Amino acid sequence: MGNCSPARLDSYSQIRFDVYNVDARLFRHSKGQLQIKDNNLILYQRNSDGNQQVIRWPLNGVRRYGYY
Repeated sequence: MGNCSPARLDSYSQIRFDVYNVDARLFRHSKGQLQIKDNNLILYQRNSDGNQQVIRWPLNGVRRYGYY
């Protein structure tokens, strides 16, 4: 579960969106940025060491779990 907010439209031109990973009680666990490409959904996050972590999902796999 999470939240997607296009708060900084001028800096990324709607390419990346600020997102938060939240639990069932809406407590924020981590912050990241979500980018949608032609074939992938990409999540950029910082891990506890401060290094950037990149997670990619193929869009055809994400569509199976989404709502139409």
